[in-house]
Amino acid sequence: GGRYDPVDDYFGAQDYSFHLMMIIYFFFTVILMLNVLIALINKAFEKGDDGWRLKWVENRLRYIESAENLSYNIPGFRKKYDIFPKEIYFSIPSRPIKDYQSKVEENNKKEEEVEVKNNTEALVQTLRDQIEEMKKKQNEQLSELKQLILESRRAPEP
Repeated sequence: GGRYDPVDDYFGAQDYSFHLMMIIYFFFTVILMLNVLIALINKAFEKGDDGWRLKWVENRLRYIESAENLSYNIPGFRKKYDIFPKEIYFSIPSRPIKDYQSKVEENNKKEEEVEVKNNTEALVQTLRDQIEEMKKKQNEQLSELKQLILESRRAPEP
């Protein structure tokens, strides 16, 4: 069956410290390897568990679709029996709806901020243009007033 004697005489039966260290080493190695194995199995199980709900919804849709399509082949069946509704409603928990609404509101707020910013910039530019026009008119009026004052001082009255 093989030889079971120690590799060296130093590792004989009287050396308890070596055997104790080997027992501790193997014990922790086995625990570590079992933990790694459990982690791998858990990861594989989670990966396989992710798609079951989507697959269930797809199968349910296929079943409803096939049931509706069966009634199309019978002449006059859908006119006589109004079994299926015009719309099929899908129920969803409230949390994803709230998340979606918050995203939509956030996007709308961002769009409004951009629009307000653009409108503000346009308004500021319009006001600047109006101020420039008013300055030009004031300068023209001021130059006309200066001209009138100069003319009134030059011309003596008889």
